Amino acid sequence: MKSNMAGILAFSHVGNRKMMREKEGTDAEVQDAFVESGIRLRKIFENLSEAVIYIDKYGKILDLNRKALELYGGSKEELLGKHFTRVNIFSPKNMLTLMKNFKKILSGEETRVNVSFKNKKGQNLSLQCSTYAVRINGELDGFLVILTDITERRKAELQAKEAREYAEDIVETIREPLVVLDKDLRVVSANSAFYRTFKVTPERVEKHSIYELSKYKLDIAELRTRLQQVLAENVAIEDFEVEHNFPKIGWRIMPLNARRVSSKTNKEPLILLAIEDGTRRKEAEKELLFQRKLFDALMDNIPDAIYFKDAESRFIRINKAHAMRMGLKAPEEAIGKMDFDFYPLEFAQKAYEDEQNIVKTGKPLLRKTERIVDKNGQVRWVSATKVPIRDDLGQVVGIVGISRDITKLKQMEKKLRKYSQRLEEMVKERTRQLRKSEEKYRRLIQHIPDVTWTSTQEGKTIFISDNVKQVFGYTPEEIYRKGERLWFGRIHPDDLEKVKKAYKALFEKGEPYEVEYRIRRKDGKWIWLYDRARTTYWNAGRRYADGAFSDITERKELEERLKKAERMAAIGSTAAMVGHDLRNPLQVMMNLVYVGKKIVKSMPSSLAFKPRFEKICEAMERQVQYMDKIVSDLQDYARPMRLELAETSLLTIMKNVLKTLSIPKNIEVAVMVPEDFPALLVDSHLMTRVFTNLVLNAFQAMPQGGRLTIEASLTDKEALVHVKDTGIGIEKENISKIFNPLFTTKAKGQGLGLPVCKRIVEAHGGSITVQSTVNKGTIFTVKIPLRQEVKKGG
Repeated sequence: MKSNMAGILAFSHVGNRKMMREKEGTDAEVQDAFVESGIRLRKIFENLSEAVIYIDKYGKILDLNRKALELYGGSKEELLGKHFTRVNIFSPKNMLTLMKNFKKILSGEETRVNVSFKNKKGQNLSLQCSTYAVRINGELDGFLVILTDITERRKAELQAKEAREYAEDIVETIREPLVVLDKDLRVVSANSAFYRTFKVTPERVEKHSIYELSKYKLDIAELRTRLQQVLAENVAIEDFEVEHNFPKIGWRIMPLNARRVSSKTNKEPLILLAIEDGTRRKEAEKELLFQRKLFDALMDNIPDAIYFKDAESRFIRINKAHAMRMGLKAPEEAIGKMDFDFYPLEFAQKAYEDEQNIVKTGKPLLRKTERIVDKNGQVRWVSATKVPIRDDLGQVVGIVGISRDITKLKQMEKKLRKYSQRLEEMVKERTRQLRKSEEKYRRLIQHIPDVTWTSTQEGKTIFISDNVKQVFGYTPEEIYRKGERLWFGRIHPDDLEKVKKAYKALFEKGEPYEVEYRIRRKDGKWIWLYDRARTTYWNAGRRYADGAFSDITERKELEERLKKAERMAAIGSTAAMVGHDLRNPLQVMMNLVYVGKKIVKSMPSSLAFKPRFEKICEAMERQVQYMDKIVSDLQDYARPMRLELAETSLLTIMKNVLKTLSIPKNIEVAVMVPEDFPALLVDSHLMTRVFTNLVLNAFQAMPQGGRLTIEASLTDKEALVHVKDTGIGIEKENISKIFNPLFTTKAKGQGLGLPVCKRIVEAHGGSITVQSTVNKGTIFTVKIPLRQEVKKGG
């Protein structure tokens, strides 16, 4: 076809000219016919859809059609009569290619090459250049150059290549093994994670059955049936769990997911099979169950009374020991009740006040001695410790208490005081009985919680109470046998010098020995001790000291939690200060951007720099809005949560949220809130902040575009709002952290948006949860209680 067109065009430019010369002198009708033929051919030439240039054998441009002028972007006068190498149509590299083609044409070859071209308008075009030699009576008359614009085709080819490489890169970065199977369940291809996980090579796997990975033990009837259904019925497989001892990698628990896919290069459908290693998750679930059983065993068998209460001092859980003290048949009988239901009013009121003070201040109550008179008139003494329970935001949501019955100890202390008084009166008269009395005293102190000891100046322990085993793990006999090396050798290196210095000062300077330090138990666990001794004495020519130490590990842990709470309070105070100081200058910036946009809008449209100024103003406005969101998050996080509740339409809230946001063009938004959805009793301003943050997060999670869906539904007690996106998802290890203040995975983010959302929703008595799958999307679910007075139909 190209060759025929070349002949026609050659005739239109040179053949017609030659025939006219040959027919000179003929009658007028013949001449008119040739003229009309030339005009018709000229029209065809001018209206061809391809650019055509005719160059004589010396390289001068003799003629070109309208399409060639459009590509060139100039006038015909600029080109006619000029040598084609001097009109800057082609680059030097492309010019050299064309010159070589001219030589090939002279030898009778037809040439077609792709060249790049920049026209006078500055457009970069890709052209397909076909060149033909035109001969008249066997002699070369010139060259016919036909140019086809293939710019868009080249762009499309490049985009297709980039898209293919992009998709391949995504598949290669997925950490889960992916494998493509044909209709016979043979491996077509797999990603790197597949080969890495199963420790095989492509040559070993491709074109082989998937069952060969496990020596046919994966050939499970149900799995084979479901894989065939994937192909035949387009039914996906989700979390089909397989347990198997695979070659090279050992025993694994692997959930399988599969779906049917199609390919342009394959006429038959294929199966995309995703293999997840769920071994660790299963093991973690077993470990969690084991830990729960340990906790239950501890609660059921520890002799101390343990109880958990909510912020209103109602029992959530108690152990068996506490149930027995309260005269209950089972611990469950106490759930939801208070101390007022079991104890006299005076004691219950005092306990309630102590617990409410913990809820209010967050300060624990440690080792408080309490006298209890139960409803039967029986008197008991307990040592009570109560500490706050906090949620993820640091708010106190309840308390946990441990109560140790020290009635016998109190009785012994009372007896001990009486005995000591009597002993002092008889000391002068009964000196000879001192050692015997001392032995009785030592037996008594074995029953107090603190560990008592007697040591020499060199640090050798000659006496230590039996309860040292519960605290330190070693028996008194082991301590006596191993001497000071056992004790000083297990003190934390950072505390050792402090202990030695204080112990030396006790004996050499008479200074009281009082020090807190860490020591490693026999089982390897580090604990904190509070060790003290007041004076020293001589006996049988050696100097001794009597002292006692207490296990203060629990107190130290509580102090550390208190410090953490104080740090979070400081963060909140700083956030409030920063938000307040930035608000005024930020408002000024917003006003300046507004004025700038007005000024630019009033400029004449003929000004060349007006579009640039408009883009600058828009960019400034976006940044100011982003700064305003940061300040709002800081203030929302820092300020006390005061709700202004009013009946509000959920659909109105969603419309206001989307109205204030700029929705990306590549994201589709669907709001599925029924018109008759019941009004909610909420703070509309704060709830708008919640859904604005969630929608913005969804937009940011879909940089390549996607779909945002907002759905609402009802239960008997709650309204549920689901904000779903089809974005990049959240990594599993980050799911539990996203509501923590200052945690963020974004390059531009402060980690306050989601904590603020959680705080607002929980202030309404609701909750916010998240479900996410990497590369598939995320669902945030906001639950809002339905108030009785605004329930639908009630």
